[in-house]
Amino acid sequence: MSKLSRDTLRLIEVLYPDNRRFVREIFESNLCPEKVHCDGWSPEQMERIHFAVLKLGQKSLEKLEQAKNVAQRDWRDLLMSAGFGEDLDAHRTWWKTVI
Repeated sequence: MSKLSRDTLRLIEVLYPDNRRFVREIFESNLCPEKVHCDGWSPEQMERIHFAVLKLGQKSLEKLEQAKNVAQRDWRDLLMSAGFGEDLDAHRTWWKTVI
């Protein structure tokens, strides 16, 4: 299981209060395909990917699964779809609007 940052856990609580366990299980799966490595990244380094999955999930478990699948193919595409691809702090700016 990959560890989740405090802010990721908080975001899960806010967006998916009734499905927290399921959402955490999604993040336990490998979100980094072999061709685009992120092994060994800290929970804080994984936030952009985690936040992008949560943002694109739009509080829907079905959309959350779809976002996870995009991440598993190539998380760089996920970041672009979420609007986090060109600004290293865009995910933090979005987080502040949700929390």
